[in-house]
Formats: sequence, C-alpha cells, structure tokens
Amino acid sequence: MSLSVDGWESPQGNDMVAVCADMVNPLTFEVVSAVIACKEMSSIKTSSGLADFLKEIVCDMDADGWTSLESAASSITTDSAPNMLGVAAEVPAQSATISENLSVPPIGSSILVYQDGSPDDVGFWDAVVVGVSIGANGGLETVEVHWLNDQGQLEGLATVRYPWWGTASADDAKKMSGAPHISFTEAISGYELRVTSKIFGTASFVKETSIPGIMSLPCYPHLVSTVLSVVVEKKRSNLGFGDLFVPRAEELISRVIKIATHIHYMGAARSQLYERCRKAVEDDFNSTMKHPRCPLHCPTRWFSVVPVLEYYCNVKYMSVISIYITSFNRDDVGGKAFRGSSNLLPTLNRTDQKDLKDILNAIKPYQSLNETLQTDRICFGGAALILECFISARTAAPPLLSVVGEPSVGETVRLNLLNALRAKIKRTNSTAHQLIRIAAQFLTPACAKITYNTRGKSMVMNALTFVDSIFKSENMLEKRREEARGDAAGFEDEDGGGGENMDVSESEGGFLERLFSEFTKTPNEMVEETQLLDERIGIKENMEKELVSYLRLAPEMNDMNIGDQLSKVTAAEYWKVNGHGLFRLSFLSAVLMSIKLSSADTERVFSNSGDVSRGKRGGISAKRIEELVLISKNRELLLKNSRANTEEFWRQNIGSVRNAKSRTSVRSKNYVSEGAQRTGLWTADGDGGIAKKAKGS
Repeated sequence: MSLSVDGWESPQGNDMVAVCADMVNPLTFEVVSAVIACKEMSSIKTSSGLADFLKEIVCDMDADGWTSLESAASSITTDSAPNMLGVAAEVPAQSATISENLSVPPIGSSILVYQDGSPDDVGFWDAVVVGVSIGANGGLETVEVHWLNDQGQLEGLATVRYPWWGTASADDAKKMSGAPHISFTEAISGYELRVTSKIFGTASFVKETSIPGIMSLPCYPHLVSTVLSVVVEKKRSNLGFGDLFVPRAEELISRVIKIATHIHYMGAARSQLYERCRKAVEDDFNSTMKHPRCPLHCPTRWFSVVPVLEYYCNVKYMSVISIYITSFNRDDVGGKAFRGSSNLLPTLNRTDQKDLKDILNAIKPYQSLNETLQTDRICFGGAALILECFISARTAAPPLLSVVGEPSVGETVRLNLLNALRAKIKRTNSTAHQLIRIAAQFLTPACAKITYNTRGKSMVMNALTFVDSIFKSENMLEKRREEARGDAAGFEDEDGGGGENMDVSESEGGFLERLFSEFTKTPNEMVEETQLLDERIGIKENMEKELVSYLRLAPEMNDMNIGDQLSKVTAAEYWKVNGHGLFRLSFLSAVLMSIKLSSADTERVFSNSGDVSRGKRGGISAKRIEELVLISKNRELLLKNSRANTEEFWRQNIGSVRNAKSRTSVRSKNYVSEGAQRTGLWTADGDGGIAKKAKGS
C-alpha cells in the first residue's frame, strides 16, 4: 500500500501537511487517498525538511496505531466553528487482511443520531436510527433512516440511494426523498462533478487525492446533513415535528455542509508546494515504515479514518446531535462475518463478550435493520457503544438539573458506567448485568421500580432509597478498610480460627465498591478516600434534590404516594400509563429492565467481592453476611415487612452463603430477632446455621 502527502493553507495562513493512505471510491472502486495524519508545517519548506517532518508525524502514532486530526479541525474558522465541539478523526491499525488489490473496502455498521429538545416543545424528536447497507457490488449503496416511535419500534422514513455523490442540501428533494430513479450512472456523474467543483478548490490530483473513500472523514458530515434533510423532508408527516424544527434543521444542515467543504478542501493538493518534493518523500517512507512503533509497516493492512463527529448547534432547544459510528474488519474478502473490537472501546475478551451479549439481545430493533447488523455480525463493543448512546440520551435531558459547580446525578452515573464498560471486566460474569440494572433505574421517571429477585422473592426500592444505600455502603466499606489495616478486630468464626473469614482486602476493587465510591468524585477532580463524611452527606443531599425534581416530571405522581404506586403497579404497567410524554425514557427503561441476570442471580449484587460466586460460603461471619446484604437492601424496608416475610428473607439469604459441602435446611431455632442480627450477637456455626455468640468471644 502506498502513501502520499498533500497539504493546504489554513484560513490563518499556516501551511498544513497531511499524510494520505490509498482508499477506494465506494462507487467506482477507483483508488483514492484519505488523510490519516496531519500537522502544521510551520517553517518547513524544503524537500528534506518535509521528509523529516513526515517521519515525525508517523512516529507520533502510538503502539496501537492511533493518531489525532484535531489540528485539522482547529484550522476550520467558518462561522460554524464556534458551535462545533470538535471534529476528531482517529486511525486504528486494522488487524484484518484485505486483498492486495484493495477491491473490497471495509464497511461501517451502525449509526445513531439523537436530538434532545425541550419538554415544552411539542415537536422535539427523540431518536433517529440510520442503517448503512451494502450493494451487491460491495460498495455503499443506501442509507436507511428510521424513526424510533413511542412503542420502541422502528418505522421507516426514507432510503437514500448513493448518498455520497454531490453535496447534500435541504432543498435537494430528488436525493432526500430517496427517489428510486437515481441511477448508478447518475450517481457516478454527480460524484465526478463534485471532484471538479469550485467549492472544493482546485484538485491537482483528481484521480488520487481529491475525494477520500468510503471510510474517510468528509463522508460523515455529509451523512449528518443527509439524515437531517430526510427529517426535514418528512416535516409534514404525522411524526409531530414542530414548525420551529425546520428552520433550525436547515440552518444546521448549512453549517455542517460548510464544515464538510473545508474538510474536503483539506484533501485537495497544493501542487505548487508539494510536487517538487513528492518523490523525495515517497522514497524516504521506505525507512520510516521500518520504525518499530509505526503501524504502517504492513502493506496489506487497511487504514481508515473513522471519526466520532459531535456537532453542537447553539440554537435554543436544539442542544446536541451526536453521530456514533463503529466500523469493523472483515474476516474474509467475502465478508461472511465480522470480528475485532469497536474502534471506540478497548478490545473485549471472551468473558466480556458473553456478558455484553445480553445487551445486544436487548436491543432488538437495531438487529433487524439489514443483514449487516445481525447478531452474529456485530461487534460486542458496538453493543456497549449503543448502551453509551442510551445513557447519554438520558443524562442530556433538561429535567435532570445539576447543582451549580457540581455534576448532575445522571452525568456522574453515566461517567461511572462508561468507565466500567470501557475497563477490562474481570470480576464476575454478571458484572455487565449489574451495570445495566443500575443504569435502568435512572432511566425511569418514577425513580425506579427497582426489583431485586432473590430465590423467587422480590424486593423493591426507589431511587431515593438507593442513594441512601449507596452512602450506607460507603460507611461499611470504610469500616472494612480500617479492619484490613488492623485498626479494628476482624470477625471470627465460632471455632475462633477465623481462617475462613473473608479477606477484606479482596473486596478492594469489587464492583459495588468501585461503582459506589465514584459517587464522591466529579468528572474534573478525584476526591480522596479520606474525604470528610459531612462532604459526602452534602453530595448525597444534592443527589436527592435532583431525584426529587425528576420525580416531579410525572404529573400522575404528584397526588399519590410513591411507595403506594410502586406497590400497586409493575414497571410495564407504569410506563403504559405514563410513557406518552417520555417516549425514549420509557422504551429504554423497559429494554434495560428486561435483561435477565445470569445464573448466580442477585447474589452477585449483594457481594462486592465476588466471594459468593467463588464458593467461599461457609467461612463468612454472620455480621459479614448482614453487611453484604444491606449493601443492596434497605433496612427500613425489611422492618416494614411482616415477621414471616422477614424470616423468609433471612432464611433465603443465609442459605445462599452456606458451605457448599453441607447444605442443610435452616432450623427455626436458629432464627434470632432482627435486633440481634443488627448488633452482631450471632455468628455462623460449622454447618452454615445460626448460633448464639458466646460471651467474650
């Protein structure tokens, strides 16, 4: 695979140089070049200086083959630039081997577009899903735009054929309506006209460098405008778009096109600057590609520019439009299966893939877009990315108000969840399920019909109770840290040996500890573990205030006790009545809450160290059992139950931590009062039952 160098002059007058790798035109399969790295050229003007500069660009890539094009985005100074959060492109070193002649390009898989509006604006829309389909010739043929309705089902809006030709505009009805009479020849003709258009500058190397290929940066801004134009075209349909949406969308389309224009111009060569040194640069690349940290040493690897374009428009009630794009490698030229990880998430091991498979299965509508998005062909990292979009959509909603100077509850939870998803999941197979369960509660306006299933018995708590449990668990974790340091005596078994007691140090880094401890952190600073309790209480109060304000979203809840309603209706019944005004939240909450836990059920939610799943049951002390259970159970909730239900609850949970070698039934004589359990006056006997603690023990 050959590399080339092109450049342009930024609006500030600075010379920019770009390294290009060969790509393939999706329509004509003509070899073109796409930018994979760029930097400001500064004062380097000579041939030899440019060669050294090119080496520097390549060597700056890290071991994984990632580099940044932020300098290119920063050079865009149109009137849309102040409203753009960032245009970044990253280049992963693909592991799949593509045929030498590059006849089959890689393909993108899934794209989600969210638009968050004001609840006072009747016409705000929730979600548009875009599926990319591949034609019989292997090239990108259509973009399918779908609407996510209030039942969580996909409804087709339009199919745009050959979306990469020409420049998208709001009044291009022929293209935006997805007219089937657009021919392949006409598409190629429009594509070639764009090459020579004055909008994109003078293209000195028309056949090589002017228009990047299918996976290149300029395509995605055009995709943004394409999708928005489809929505504008459907403005008078029964989807309920408000009248104010159309001018805002048209303004956004215009701005996106301006950005795309400048990015296109980035690929146009300035022949007067580079023609004389192109040969020298190409010759010098032979030595550069031998650099051990350079990902370009393999001529059969396919390089693509896969950007995550987040375009923020400074228009009232039109807060954010995000395009999340995942791309995958082909296992073979025929494309029978995809493999590899998402370009936006770390590589997932087999255990992680197994956990995240339930996430993928829960997102049923997105699996049937087209044949390229089937379960066995989509990357599990992409499923986690879709989950990220879900959580982002929830936290971006205006009703969840944040305290000045502090992040909102939703934002804090979102960051914690995403950090956990991106990390290597090593604890238990149900970690991903626990993440989803906790995410689901913050997607429910009633602050959660949160049901923990434990051996057939369901326990319910709302979000305020859950926040209280978080801080109770924080205090417990702090106590266990002190015990591990020798500041307090550990809990011993009846025989006094204590050899089987849970090693407190093992709980360090456990799921609940890692997640809950993050609630005292902000995105911009890390709070020390020794933070004063009153500071944590202050954060807790702020969280509760936000949750209370969120509860007020549901008018039906104002005149009814929250606990009474939750005791009368299920989550599905609640959303059937209250989901009319919060379509996205109702659907996403239902999807996430429907995910089944794995074999260990909720025992793994109770244990923050995974000891239950590892079979270390018999040696856990009685008070330790209480601590594990009360991390996720609210004490007051137990006290409200009848004596029979309380005893049944403890029977089930004590039985769950018995020694696997001796699972006998719990005798009634072993039951003690809740007060004794709370004060730790009982301990585990040899066979997993309950025994009175001897005085002085």
